[in-house]
Amino acid sequence: IKKLWSNDVHPHYVTRRYSEFSAAIFALNREEKDEMLRNGLQLLRVEMSKLIARMGAEHTTHINKIVFLINNYDLITSVYAERGLDSEDAAHFGEQQQQQTALFVEEELSRWYGRMIHYVRATEPLPSAANFNPEHPPVDAAAIEAAEWKGGIELLNRDVM
Repeated sequence: IKKLWSNDVHPHYVTRRYSEFSAAIFALNREEKDEMLRNGLQLLRVEMSKLIARMGAEHTTHINKIVFLINNYDLITSVYAERGLDSEDAAHFGEQQQQQTALFVEEELSRWYGRMIHYVRATEPLPSAANFNPEHPPVDAAAIEAAEWKGGIELLNRDVM
């Protein structure tokens, strides 16, 4: 892993080679139902998933790890989509990309709107006397939002772009 890893969030060159290779194999054998080939590609997919995860784990920040994973999964799904391939691999990496994208959105929003999110999650259950905790009195959500929303949007936009 140390020889392959670079401190970069862009897609790794091994990911590009894997996606091109596996897409070519799928395209060449579109009509074939060769189980041995399918098993080999499935094993390759599992090992590539492990490699991407290990390389992502090398990043020093959680957000960089997520961005690295999103970029690599996006590369694979894009190569498959360019070739019109609808395979188990495309579905697998598409699901992984969606999961990491959801994590990224949650991380970025909680970074700038953490108090608001915490407030909403704490007050989601219908308010009742049984849920009231005098140690944690209700917070004026509108005041929090009014004070922070514009600056948070600008910072969020800067980070995402």
